[in-house]
Amino acid sequence: DLSWNKIKQIREKSFFALNSLSKLNLRTNLIESIEEELNVLLNLTELNLSRNKIKQIKKKSLIRLDNLKKLDLKENFIEYIE
Repeated sequence: DLSWNKIKQIREKSFFALNSLSKLNLRTNLIESIEEELNVLLNLTELNLSRNKIKQIKKKSLIRLDNLKKLDLKENFIEYIE
């Protein structure tokens, strides 16, 4: 659970060693965009990105998350999905 941590950016390789992770809660942070950093989480089934400051989601940002069943993006400022 990484909620309420004032995270502004997900850096490349932040989750590189956590490829067996199935749930990730990044709720209530300051994240502004989602790019390809999460694609290493191949076993992820739940991703909570609600209550951030997400404005854009890149085309390839979630492309490798084939097991993702639940994605929560509520209460963001999404303007652009590539």
